[in-house]
Amino acid sequence: MANANRFFIKLVIYLFALTSTNSLASTASSASEKDSSRPKIGLVLPGGGAHGLAHIGVLKQLEKFNIPIDYISGTSMGAVIGGLYASGLSTSQIESFVTHVNWDQTFTDDNSRHFLSFRRKSDQYDYFVKGEFGYGNGRFKLPNGLVLGQQQAILLKGMTLATSSIKDFDQLPIPFRAVATNVKTGEEVVLKSGDLSQALRASMAVPGIFAPVLIQGHYLVDGGVTNNTPINIVRNMGADIVIVSDIHTTNDPNMEMDSYVNIGGQILSSMITANSLRQLKTLKSQDILIRPTIPTTISPTNFSDAKKIIEIGYHACLSQLEPLKKLSRPGYTAPDPKKTLPIIDAIQIHNDTSVSNQLIRQAIQQKTGTLIDRTQLETDITKLYGLGFFELVTYTIEHKDQKNVLIIHTQAPSWGPHFFKLKFNLASNLDDSNIFNLGLRHTYAPANMLGAEWRNKIEIGQTQLLKTAFYQPLSYSQKPYIEPSFQIKKRVYSLGTESNITSVQLEQQTISPKLALGYNFSQNWRAAVSYQNDQGDLILGKYASSQIKEHYSDNIVSVGLHHDSLDQVTFPQRGTLLNLSYHNTLENFDQANKVIEYKGLLSSYFSYHRHTFNLHIEATNIEAENQDNIHRFYSLGGFQKLSGYAEDELIGNQLLFAKLKYLYRFSATNNPLDFPYYIGATLEAGNVYDKDAFTNGISSDISWQNTKQAGSIFFGMNTFVGPIHFAYGYHNNQRQSLYLYFGHAFN
Repeated sequence: MANANRFFIKLVIYLFALTSTNSLASTASSASEKDSSRPKIGLVLPGGGAHGLAHIGVLKQLEKFNIPIDYISGTSMGAVIGGLYASGLSTSQIESFVTHVNWDQTFTDDNSRHFLSFRRKSDQYDYFVKGEFGYGNGRFKLPNGLVLGQQQAILLKGMTLATSSIKDFDQLPIPFRAVATNVKTGEEVVLKSGDLSQALRASMAVPGIFAPVLIQGHYLVDGGVTNNTPINIVRNMGADIVIVSDIHTTNDPNMEMDSYVNIGGQILSSMITANSLRQLKTLKSQDILIRPTIPTTISPTNFSDAKKIIEIGYHACLSQLEPLKKLSRPGYTAPDPKKTLPIIDAIQIHNDTSVSNQLIRQAIQQKTGTLIDRTQLETDITKLYGLGFFELVTYTIEHKDQKNVLIIHTQAPSWGPHFFKLKFNLASNLDDSNIFNLGLRHTYAPANMLGAEWRNKIEIGQTQLLKTAFYQPLSYSQKPYIEPSFQIKKRVYSLGTESNITSVQLEQQTISPKLALGYNFSQNWRAAVSYQNDQGDLILGKYASSQIKEHYSDNIVSVGLHHDSLDQVTFPQRGTLLNLSYHNTLENFDQANKVIEYKGLLSSYFSYHRHTFNLHIEATNIEAENQDNIHRFYSLGGFQKLSGYAEDELIGNQLLFAKLKYLYRFSATNNPLDFPYYIGATLEAGNVYDKDAFTNGISSDISWQNTKQAGSIFFGMNTFVGPIHFAYGYHNNQRQSLYLYFGHAFN
């Protein structure tokens, strides 16, 4: 994750010019009673990404020496560590939190697919380019950041839940301040009151990467660019002695100034270093400076080395052993307030979207009159967010009329309500077969209180598509739905033989109105029944001197059962994809069985550490008294579909195919922000079989003798434009090929 995060942070943040300093909220001394017989001690925790985890080690040493901390100020990651400690969490609790949390999931808005609705899971196929843009109020818009902050908001709220009723940070077990930056003015903002979790999120919101956090009418981002080492803040709180855990790094003098990324990174680093040094110059003789030295091999975005970084902070205190011992107070222990979770007396919905409050309320299973169930509440909010209607879903607990009121806050996407997503697919054998598709998907959502969606697609390339559909849930549960649609589609197949690849083309054009009824049993299971009418034309040899043309009209009734538990679409590590369907082409409305078709696909993934194994099987069977009534085609050929052949070289109307795949992940994570890369190999067997003279499939029975075998080795990478594969495939000496694929998943 380190390289990608660093790249985007350097790329975006250097655009911000922050010049002056001003405080939105004045600081004040603690309202709690202090021991006047000793000097007051303030702790300063600067920002620094993963390097900021060294502060936990420093805190552990301070506790070991029984050194009382009267005030804490922090910026960015320093604010998170300091805020959690100030709220009463122990160092062991904070250490357990930072070493067990899934940081990759925290730095993205993408829910685990386990919590996505089945419709949102389906949306992830084909359109792999990350991000989207929107249209509303007469102009096109972009989201406020690459990461909107949903995961951080829920995580930090949960960690500070026991003190959620405290709005004055002076009333925390240890008085606390967080530093942020005003986006509009570029000025320093000191946060001393409000929602603690929100203040922590604002202080660590790297501009351009994380969306700004709205507090008291001001959009706030990371305070590192204005005051990364807030010594002056803790002095203003009343500290007589300041302890600084200094993790700032100096600029790399050997860095080449040969790109805007490097230049931007140096500018950002210089700004943070400059304001840190200004603050450090104010240290007095009685103050203590602790410098955890983080090796250059540990990036500020490498949270996987959390334990090692904490140890570095712990041992860094030994260089200041004597001054620290002088501050020791035998018998002193860190504040350990009695933390009790609130009983929820009422639940309210503050809804900023056009979906019904009832839809939101139905998703929340918290019962009134009982203690708040944090695990269940976070699960419910995550599933609610997974419906895809919201920019943020958060919660607060407010004390009103002597009652604890749980308030669910939902925020509509600021770049909607029209959303656009791009598609780019390329399949090339780096020779004579280059197939591409470009697409644009438009979604208007939510279209009504039940969360309906109007979806439009336009695609060009080998497949030309124009489609419109209206997805309408039939209840607040989002389980039953109806979806009418209309599409115009043209697909071109290049027909080849075993001895050569000819230029003879088969073109299929269809106009298809369709009506589907379905039921989403869970996030993983869906059943559907549909009726569609295909008005189509088959043209064989359209650009040849002679051609065969056939017009057909098919009325098709389909029934399907679908399961999707894959952990991701592009390079799954675990889970199963299952699609079973039955299709009956009607002779007319009172006579069925003109053509009967059965389709099945099973793809299961199993992982052990970085090793992943995939078993993939798919098959179709078709029955028809008159073979001229068969108008559906399936293809094999290309990478992972009988490698060695050109893309879609084998065309037929029956298919049998199986694949074993091995995948090894080199990257520490499979998060797309990390640009994870893989190597792998496949063993493949199968063929297409023909019951229609229009195609080149084998007309004999399915058997091992008529099955083709192939294999591949490949390098793969997950990027912001989708998956990329470079591969070599082999069937025989005549059928072997190099491949370059963009935007394809092979599930």
